[in-house]
Amino acid sequence: MAALTGPLAGTTPTQAAINIAKAERNALERLYKKATNQSIDFINDILSDANGINFHRFQMLGWTLVLAFIFMKEVWEKLGMPTFDGNLLALQGSAPRPSSGSS
Repeated sequence: MAALTGPLAGTTPTQAAINIAKAERNALERLYKKATNQSIDFINDILSDANGINFHRFQMLGWTLVLAFIFMKEVWEKLGMPTFDGNLLALQGSAPRPSSGSS
């Protein structure tokens, strides 16, 4: 029985070293992508700009998700297009703006 545990005894420290190396590589890769302005992942791409994550982008995503939920609920329950209040759309920044009158 001791002969079987001998080779397996070193796998846990080896696996831990491999996990640490992978974590370090992922961190370095993430830093490199950020430094070279490459895409990291979808959520970071839509929430951040050159200065990092911005509150106004987070707020826009939140309101978009809220309005999407309301839209799907209304369509599912009433089988019709919902009408959104102008104030609600203004909170999101997508309210129709008055034109200047000249084309």
